[in-house]
Amino acid sequence: MFALTAAALSLGHRALGRRTAGHLRHEAGRGRGVGAPGRAVSLLFFVLCAGLFMLARPRCSDELLTVHGWPERAALAASDLVYTVYLLWGLAVFIRLIAHHSGRIGAGAVRAGLRLIVMSAAVGVLWALWSVEDVAGVLLTGRQDIDEDSVSIMLSSACLVLGALGATTTAWWAPAAGPAQWLRTRRTHRALRPLWSALCEAAPEICLTRPGVLLGSPRTGMGPASRAQFALYRRVIEIRDGCLAMRPHVHPGVPAWVAEQTEDAAVRDAAVLAVALDRAAESAKGGHGSPSRDGRATQAEVSPGVGGSLDDEAAWLSRVSRAFASSPVVGECRARARAERTGSGGVPGERRRGGDPQEDGGRPVS
Repeated sequence: MFALTAAALSLGHRALGRRTAGHLRHEAGRGRGVGAPGRAVSLLFFVLCAGLFMLARPRCSDELLTVHGWPERAALAASDLVYTVYLLWGLAVFIRLIAHHSGRIGAGAVRAGLRLIVMSAAVGVLWALWSVEDVAGVLLTGRQDIDEDSVSIMLSSACLVLGALGATTTAWWAPAAGPAQWLRTRRTHRALRPLWSALCEAAPEICLTRPGVLLGSPRTGMGPASRAQFALYRRVIEIRDGCLAMRPHVHPGVPAWVAEQTEDAAVRDAAVLAVALDRAAESAKGGHGSPSRDGRATQAEVSPGVGGSLDDEAAWLSRVSRAFASSPVVGECRARARAERTGSGGVPGERRRGGDPQEDGGRPVS
């Protein structure tokens, strides 16, 4: 079984070798192989292992190896131990080389395949270490079971499955990438819903399509992954349009309130939007809302965006949406702004911190 594992790992490495070579950019003649010293060590291990096994003179009966006398037990145990040490040495060299090369390759099928093969070799290390049980059994009883136990079967199966997946990554990576991307996009799409729903309720004009359509129409000719990506792109645009629609209602003191408790920029943006939404709703009802600022920006505006890709922007807005829905800091800011509008003299949390209820970000409460 150990030989089968080594063969499987070797085949996986060779299957990816041609693809890997194009990424590693090694100059000709600079590759480092095992070389003569490595071959000499391998030959020494095998000769030593075979010699010790012959000295033990085991007898095979009923799927058991049996030896008599302490010298024979010691010889058979030493043979098993030498073979285990050789396997551990070989797997350690293999893991070091493949892990080093996979770290120099960009994200994709090749790197994923190499890392799966490294994981397979790591499980092989655990499998080899488990064989120390045979050494103890030989020394204590003079017998060694030829069959694999349940632990060895599980470790060997995991080792071979990971090795096979790593060796065939270039074949299944592309078909699997579509569903995986679709699931990630759907998860992000759902994470944006709390913030998106609140903005659409406050400013219905930002909705590009009717709310019931989430992932596009099947008649567009796009696949599920493309439709999900398009729906996420549309939702990000609608959220950003909603942020612009809330600009006249932004409270300039909110960033300072958030800074009293956290430096998380996502919480800051969520609090700014939550207070702006409350002020917009109050203004629509004819209450103590905020007058229009003609779209003029202040330092309390929400972040204009992060990164240069849709994934970066969606990930950031997901953080803002989660903070908007669940952050206690956002709730305290909304309560503080509500108290300011109604003239109730602050909120309990402000008094606990020893703040002056007549102060609001350096401005007197209206």
